[in-house]
Amino acid sequence: MTVSTPARRIGLALIAVCLGGGAASAQSSVSSLEGLKVLESTNSRVTLTDALGKEFNGTIADATPTGLSLKVGKTVRRFEAADIRTVRVQKEDSLGNGAAIGALAAGGLMFAATGGGQCTDGFCWTAIGIYTGIGALIGMGIDAGIHRKVLVYSAPSGTGAARVSVDPLIAPTRTGLRLTITF
Repeated sequence: MTVSTPARRIGLALIAVCLGGGAASAQSSVSSLEGLKVLESTNSRVTLTDALGKEFNGTIADATPTGLSLKVGKTVRRFEAADIRTVRVQKEDSLGNGAAIGALAAGGLMFAATGGGQCTDGFCWTAIGIYTGIGALIGMGIDAGIHRKVLVYSAPSGTGAARVSVDPLIAPTRTGLRLTITF
């Protein structure tokens, strides 16, 4: 079966759109801890890294210029500004764009494979519809698994004095040391 020129063009255009990538979005960084106050009402999951390199996961309970209160489980823990190195917020990928890309890819390929606009029976359109739906579900499934942490606060460099910390690393098959130098 040969695919007509218009159907081929439409199929190639759909593939190009799907492979073209999505728009980039970034969470802007704040210069003071007080700028994180907007995250209080959103219940966004954050990861706070303290000056020793230890990470704490929770939601922001309060943000002031002098410190940050983080709700970790059922307790609220207060961190002073001098003890905070970074704060990252967890961002989920939108399910909508995954569904759209998957639907376009699978439906577009089936449209091109069945001759597209030259379908005369219901089978072609049914197959295109089914593959479009399957593609949307696959795209949503892929996007549901995408999680990333975006840096929203980084402590300003202080006196310029370097700090060194050494932490043990113990795993079932390996042991070692982690050396952290901050300046």
